[in-house]
Amino acid sequence: MLLSSVKDALAAAALTLSVFTQQAVAHAKSSNNNNNNNQNVMIPDDDAHAMTTTLRYGHCYIIKNSNGEQLGHQPVAWGYLRFGDGNKKTTFRVCQSVGQCRLPHTSPYRQILWNPSRFWLFDVEGNDYSPQGSIVAANAQPFSSGGLLYPSASTARYYVNFWAENDRCGADERYLGNCPLKLRVDNLRDDQGLTVGTDKFLRVTKSGDNYVNVTFHERECPEDRDMAKLDGEL
Repeated sequence: MLLSSVKDALAAAALTLSVFTQQAVAHAKSSNNNNNNNQNVMIPDDDAHAMTTTLRYGHCYIIKNSNGEQLGHQPVAWGYLRFGDGNKKTTFRVCQSVGQCRLPHTSPYRQILWNPSRFWLFDVEGNDYSPQGSIVAANAQPFSSGGLLYPSASTARYYVNFWAENDRCGADERYLGNCPLKLRVDNLRDDQGLTVGTDKFLRVTKSGDNYVNVTFHERECPEDRDMAKLDGEL
C-alpha cells in the first residue's frame, strides 16, 4: 500500500514537471519568435521619414527632389546633374565661398546656415575632367548655352551661387534645411531660376520665380575630397 502511494506520488510529480517543462519550452519559442519577428522587420531608412537636414558649411549632403529621387551624374564625361535612376551617385559639400567651405569660426554653431541663405556646392565626385571634385557650374550665357549644371573643369567654370529658403515649414524656420527647400540660382548674368524638365536634368532658367523643391540629407564627407586642397586649381 505504501509502495503504491509512493509510485502514485512520483508519477504525479513527473507529470507536473512535464507540464511545466512544456510550458517553459512554449514560452521560450514564443519569445524567440517575437525576437525573430522583430529582427526581420526592416528598420526604415531615416530619409524616408526625416524630411531634410539642417545645412552647415563644410558638411556633405545628398539632394533629393520632392519625389524622393536623388540628384546624381549622367554617366557621361561631363557628368551633368539630373534626378532619378541610372545616374552615378555623388555627394555635395555646402561651401560659404569659392575656395573655402567653412567659415573661419571654431564654433560648430557658427557653421549653421540661416534661412534664407546663399551658398556654393562642391561636387565631391566631380567628373572625368575634375576627378577630385569641383564647384558646380552651369552652361549659361554669356559663356555657353543649354543651362545644364555639372562639376566645373578646365575653362568651363561659370560657378553657380545657389539661393535657398525653407518651404512649408513646421519646424524651426530660423535655420536653413529644417524643412524642404526652394532652391534656385542667384549670380548668373542672365539666369536666376532653376527648373527640372521631363528628362530630369537640372537646368538654370531666366526667371527667379522658377525654383525646385529639394531636401538635403547629411552624409559623411570623404576626407580626401576637400575644396581646400584644390585652391590652386579654382
